Amino acid sequence: MSDLGPRYEHKEIEENIYRKWEESGCFNPDKLTQTDADRNADRHGKIPHRPASSPCLPAGRRTKSAFTIMMPPPNANGSLHMGHAVFVTLEDIMTRYWRMKGRKTLWLPGADHAGFETQVVFDKKLDKEGRNRFAIDRETLWQEIWDFTQVNKKVMEAQLRRLGASCDWSRETFTLDPKIIGGVYATFEKMYREGLVYRAFRVINWCPKHRTALSDLEVKYVERVDPLYYIKYGPLTLATVRPETKFGDTALAVNPKDKRYRKYIGKEIRAKGILGDLKFKVVADEAVDPKFGTGVVKVTPAHDAVDFEIWKRHEQEIAGPKIIIDESGRLTGEVGEFKGLKVAEARGKVVEKMKEIGILLKMDSEYKHQVATCYKCNSTLEPMPKPQWFVKMEPLAKPAIKAVESGKIKFHPESSRKVCLHWLKNIHDWNISRQIIWGIRIPAWFCLKCGEAQINIKTGARWYLVRHGETDSVKNNIVEGWQDTPLNDTGLAQAETSALNLKNKKVDLIISSDLKRSKQTAEIISRETGAKIIYDPELRERNWGELEGVSKAERDLHHQDSTYSYEGKSKKGESLKELEARAWSAFQKYLKLYPDKNMVFSIHGGPIRLIMGKLKKWSLEEVLRYYPLPSETVTIDLHKPCPKCKGIIYEQDPDVFDT
Repeated sequence: MSDLGPRYEHKEIEENIYRKWEESGCFNPDKLTQTDADRNADRHGKIPHRPASSPCLPAGRRTKSAFTIMMPPPNANGSLHMGHAVFVTLEDIMTRYWRMKGRKTLWLPGADHAGFETQVVFDKKLDKEGRNRFAIDRETLWQEIWDFTQVNKKVMEAQLRRLGASCDWSRETFTLDPKIIGGVYATFEKMYREGLVYRAFRVINWCPKHRTALSDLEVKYVERVDPLYYIKYGPLTLATVRPETKFGDTALAVNPKDKRYRKYIGKEIRAKGILGDLKFKVVADEAVDPKFGTGVVKVTPAHDAVDFEIWKRHEQEIAGPKIIIDESGRLTGEVGEFKGLKVAEARGKVVEKMKEIGILLKMDSEYKHQVATCYKCNSTLEPMPKPQWFVKMEPLAKPAIKAVESGKIKFHPESSRKVCLHWLKNIHDWNISRQIIWGIRIPAWFCLKCGEAQINIKTGARWYLVRHGETDSVKNNIVEGWQDTPLNDTGLAQAETSALNLKNKKVDLIISSDLKRSKQTAEIISRETGAKIIYDPELRERNWGELEGVSKAERDLHHQDSTYSYEGKSKKGESLKELEARAWSAFQKYLKLYPDKNMVFSIHGGPIRLIMGKLKKWSLEEVLRYYPLPSETVTIDLHKPCPKCKGIIYEQDPDVFDT
């Protein structure tokens, strides 16, 4: 008999014990079945022997009932913490208890891809590396996050084993497994058919740092002290904490019971504004609090959820949303000298301008109010109008309300019952769209001809529009146009990444511009996919004529007309209109020739954005605002004719599901 050591060496003992447990299969309920010998022994009142293959099988009578528990899957983006240790301990106690009682017992382990949570963690990693996710194409970023989560997932699973979790690892599940995605897609389609899921254009919670929508549950309200500004609007005075949004005002509103302003309801008033004279209609709406400020509020439908609802109720009388804040939290559109300023900076400058023209009457510097912030980064959220997918919550909440009110569900303490009922009775529809890359992509395809949505369809063919990799001209902001510039080392690496992303996509054919940078990209893709290449000069970049070889700054400084107008062009060059006609003609040609083939177009940024502009009916401003990154891939799908307009070109919703 060996002597006991002076202390318990868990590293030498526990891993060995857990390995034996796992190898024996005793965590798998399918392997813990009762043998005939056990049943006979039970019948005679004898204690059966445990089968050698199942050391965890309890002695005594087995039961037919089962006990199953699903592990709340830890996020696959980091190590476990004390909270995980607590739930593992409690769930392990329950699982082992029922296993020992003779039940067929399953504790199902898993890992959560944790969409937004993981995106935030990975963004921090990119920040440390001096990179930005908005400068990485979708396919590349997805693969990087996948690799990141797989490493962390292994660490997390090893930690669960070290905690002694008696879960069935043979059934371990990741929330991005194909079977899980299939189940999500089927559920989404079912809810869509039943009217429980819908898409709508409305004001949502927008985080300008992470550039994504947040659900109401992800909003953190903090109390702040900000100035309340009193502004003269013609004969009326209103109060607001957000004077920078006045460029988006479309009306004024008062409460219909407020006697002070009844004579103005339905009337149009004139007011002095920073950018010139203004005209506003005054509407009456119950949403206006007569006790707030002066009882008069400005209606800014694009940048306030309450104002958006006021507009919806009065859309026959007043203009709709006028967007003046972009996704990065900067002023945009018709805002004069304030264009491009961050909201906080713009506010101060707008206030100074109001003082200068005499419409700022006074300020209350100690106004306390609740401000919506992002629960992850504490950035102030910007209300933003966007088309998003929502789940109808009222029909889902009704059965829960009934169960609580009937006493079927009991609360301890009782006060929590009131909190639950208040939340359920005032619940808003759940925004399930997220403008990030990481997650389960929403299975909705939009016809690019009419916008009609098709849910969970099987596309006939997929076309990939790939911009060539980086060149020295691109790197140094030089206009290259028809110059036969080669890829640099970074561009070659980018093309390799694109090729690897396309390797398993079953590419049938590659169409390439005949310029060297596109040809090199196409050849690298061909090497990985085995697809044949067709070279087409009609898909070249824009011909800049005499401007080729100059810096883009010089081009923009001296040739505004030829750069930013639709028909303007430099000497010996071509206009955007001519480029669009050339690229669109080539695109239509291949659409007629190969509507059933998976195609890669290895071309340039100009043709890609103009083709997408034609497909999506963009304005010139929208076309100019969009420009694909080097080696970025834009995907479109070909499907059976749209039931509404017979179009066959579709684009999948770029958003992913909230988790």
